[in-house]
Amino acid sequence: ITSFFAFIFVFTTVRKKYLPRPIEFLLLLPVVAGLSYWFITAPAPRFAHAQFWLLSMGTALILLSNYHRHLSDRKFIIVVCVVFLVANYKFIGDMALRCSRINCLSISTTGFHPIKIDPLVEETTLSGETLYVPVKGSMCWDSPLPCTPYFNPKLRTRIEGMLESGFTVKSVDGEK
Repeated sequence: ITSFFAFIFVFTTVRKKYLPRPIEFLLLLPVVAGLSYWFITAPAPRFAHAQFWLLSMGTALILLSNYHRHLSDRKFIIVVCVVFLVANYKFIGDMALRCSRINCLSISTTGFHPIKIDPLVEETTLSGETLYVPVKGSMCWDSPLPCTPYFNPKLRTRIEGMLESGFTVKSVDGEK
C-alpha cells in the first residue's frame, strides 16, 4: 500500500516525461478486479492479503520501470533499494518485533523436535483385536496403530483382519 501512495505522490509531482504510459496500468487491472471482487464478497482483510501485496508490487514496478528510462544504473539501484525499503518497512518492523532474542534462539536448527510418545497398554476387544491405549491422557501422539484414547471392548474391524477397512461397534452375532 505504501508504494501505491508513493506512486500517487510521484504521479502528481513529477514532470510529464516521467509519467507512465497508459498501457502500463494494464498490469494493475487484475489486481484491481480482485480487490473489487474481494470488497463485494468478503471484505475481511484476511481474504485479500495477496491482493494488497500485488497492488504494492505492481505500482512499485510501474514506478521503477519509468525511472529506469531516465536514470543511470547507479542511481537506479539506489532508487530500487529505497523503494524496497519503503514498501517493506511495516513487514521489516513486524519481523524485528516478533523475532526478539528469545524467540530467534528457540528455533530448531537440527530439524523437527521429537514427537512425544506416551506409555501405552495393550487392550483386547471382544472380537480379538489388539488396541493400544495411553496409560494417562487422551492423546496417542506417535504411537503404533491402532491406538485409541477411549477403549471400547465392542470395537471390531468392519472386515475381519483388515485394519484399513475401519472400525465399527456393531456386534457380529446381533447381540446388543
